[in-house]
Amino acid sequence: MIVMEFRVFLPLLSEIDKGWLSASEFDAYSVAVANIKVGSAFAPEVRADSYFVGKPFFGLKYRHGTKLEIKVRDKNVVNGIEKWVKHKLGKKGIEKYKPEIMEILSSAGYDVTPACLEIEHQIAVEKSRHCVELEDLTLELCQLNILDAQPNYPGHIVRRKWLSFAVEGSTADIGAFLKRDDDPMNLRASLTVIHQILSSKSEAAVAHDAVPVVSGYPMFVHTLAKNVTPEEIQGELIGTWNLLIEQLAPISTA
Repeated sequence: MIVMEFRVFLPLLSEIDKGWLSASEFDAYSVAVANIKVGSAFAPEVRADSYFVGKPFFGLKYRHGTKLEIKVRDKNVVNGIEKWVKHKLGKKGIEKYKPEIMEILSSAGYDVTPACLEIEHQIAVEKSRHCVELEDLTLELCQLNILDAQPNYPGHIVRRKWLSFAVEGSTADIGAFLKRDDDPMNLRASLTVIHQILSSKSEAAVAHDAVPVVSGYPMFVHTLAKNVTPEEIQGELIGTWNLLIEQLAPISTA
């Protein structure tokens, strides 16, 4: 299965953020996130997935904690729009599927070694997900809860809630959606407020786990596990966020 996707993860603020944000900034950020909507009137899909802590270019997870799946990112990323190829593996342990996983990664053009799959740690994420269809696009809004109980992850993770939104479709349709004057998800107004707040702070002042992630779940998990390098912070996190803000700018008619 192939998916073209533009995805953003936004941290939801809690008491721990009042040390680096003023009261007015805290309130403005919280309102901005709450204003991002997809307009679904249906009950959300709720499930818990367990993600292996691996690399940003591929993700391994147990859907519902039982069914192993892999998704691999195409090397060509256009304006933050990522192409993911998804494969369903089965209900057995990861060891059983390592040869197949190696073949999938090699076929995607990644020069990997067996050591790349020496991954044991998993992070459990609870999801409450809304999706709607808009013309040729799928819009998704997902509330994420990093569970307190993490039996398969020995390190410390801030138990923060997150909001993820995604737009799926063709590269051209996603790009056009981000420029739409009517802004169906209210992204332009909301993300502009968030950007103004974050950009007013020094990099050192912003809590590491409060940086938005403009990428798919593999990079999100990579960030949760605090595996990001300084280069990835500048390029994959701050760089892609700034690119998103540029894309959301209204098209000038002057």
